[in-house]
Amino acid sequence: MSNIETIEQIQSLKWYQFEKLTRDILLSHGYEKGYITKKGKKGGDDGIDVIVEKNNERFLVQSKCWSKNHGLINPIRELGGSLKKYNVERGIFFVSIKANRYERDEADAYGIELWDAYDILSRINENFSLSTNLKKVPEEGFFIKLIALIMLGIFKLFKFILIIFFELLEEFFNESKPDKRYKKHYNKRKYSY
Repeated sequence: MSNIETIEQIQSLKWYQFEKLTRDILLSHGYEKGYITKKGKKGGDDGIDVIVEKNNERFLVQSKCWSKNHGLINPIRELGGSLKKYNVERGIFFVSIKANRYERDEADAYGIELWDAYDILSRINENFSLSTNLKKVPEEGFFIKLIALIMLGIFKLFKFILIIFFELLEEFFNESKPDKRYKKHYNKRKYSY
């Protein structure tokens, strides 16, 4: 586990390796008695992959090891239903992709703590003392600021091109007009028959 340094490495894990990773992260954060559940004969696990305890409180954990977003709302609701079914107040949802604000709000509504790929990577970094050259997670709004900066640069470049274009256009029209001296001479010749 200590060799995981990127989100791509997390996403490349098999589902059972990811479940073990989530259990180990929780145990390293002070949770106790962590065990991985087994699927029943009918194949369902009620959205529960790991069960841990902390301060005599039980937590149900769902783990999704995905490389692309398949939609987190339904799995979050499934875990929320399991919390109610088993009379457990809190759950933890691990996912190997980036969660959006709506998915986080949905998890909060069910009393579920959502740990996405960036959270997992930072927890691994905290507890397993990985090398410090990990790629930094962009701050919220980073991409919006980046797009705004790019658009500003494009606007300035366009403005510069327009200024040069109009200067060249003005120069072209000024050169195509006859000189005043030439015009006078032309007028004199025109009328001297």
